[in-house]
Amino acid sequence: MTALLALGASAMVMRAVAGPLSSVAMDPQSTVLHDEQQVTVPAGGAVGADLYLTARAFLSVDFDVQPNKQLSLLIIDASQKGQLTSGTPFVGRPLIRSAIDGMASVEIGAQPGSYYCAFLNDDDSPTSVDYRVSARPY
Repeated sequence: MTALLALGASAMVMRAVAGPLSSVAMDPQSTVLHDEQQVTVPAGGAVGADLYLTARAFLSVDFDVQPNKQLSLLIIDASQKGQLTSGTPFVGRPLIRSAIDGMASVEIGAQPGSYYCAFLNDDDSPTSVDYRVSARPY
């Protein structure tokens, strides 16, 4: 079985107790790349985590957004992240770009490589989200 790995995170605030996503079943073949955490996305800002896949996999993001709030979920590759952090609009299509709210999951196939999973907040007030990222082999 091929191992799937995760690297780094930025601006994360961990919860000491089991979060709401602990009730969401995961496929037994899945590997957790980013443990469930609750983060607060600042108004007009973003919070995210670096991910690394060693093999082709289905990448899954489970989330629970603060009630009556909406965020954008963005998954981009390492090259696009470099462009984004330098203040340049990134070139190409993101792996995922989706408006999210409530409790749900998003899954997409991904090739081996480095990715960045970000939550963007276009609102004028901070928004909290619990999230977990996992991968399962094709």
